[in-house]
Amino acid sequence: MKDNAGRSHLGFMKSFVPTDSDSSRQTRERHLIPADILRALGILAEKIEPSETSWAITGSTSLALQGIDVIPNDIDVLTNETGAYRIARLFTDQVVSPTSFKKSEKYESHFGRLEIEGIRIEVMGNLRVFRGGRWLPIMTPETRKLVTVSVGGHNVPVVSIESQKESGYLEERLKKT
Repeated sequence: MKDNAGRSHLGFMKSFVPTDSDSSRQTRERHLIPADILRALGILAEKIEPSETSWAITGSTSLALQGIDVIPNDIDVLTNETGAYRIARLFTDQVVSPTSFKKSEKYESHFGRLEIEGIRIEVMGNLRVFRGGRWLPIMTPETRKLVTVSVGGHNVPVVSIESQKESGYLEERLKKT
């Protein structure tokens, strides 16, 4: 099966194995995640795991990996300030936008962009979001509840649905669909 961009998809259950009890309680309906997203996640995990960098997948890819019916088109990596620059060094050949502190009306973080397997990867260190008329506290893997999923033989940390609900992201994302 292919999405609107012509990307092939793998069945959700073929590529997802919960390794956390909270994650395993999520509904395990059949979901489709683009195969190139899964390959890019495997490449990320393979390089980041040995670096001992604090990181987690967030956004739509995280939701899809946990059973929410969304088809992601990119990968968002949440990390701390140090991790953002370390990840950029690990993937120098894939850097599209160098990591630096960036601030907009809605977000601020140590932000960089990579491209792996044709997939846009946004790396956000010490992310802050302006929501509900105020800046939310800094978000890092240390400040979020994480669960772990197996992708391509790698244990990939993802920001839990609960944490994404608390931050307001889940509601915001579901409104888009």
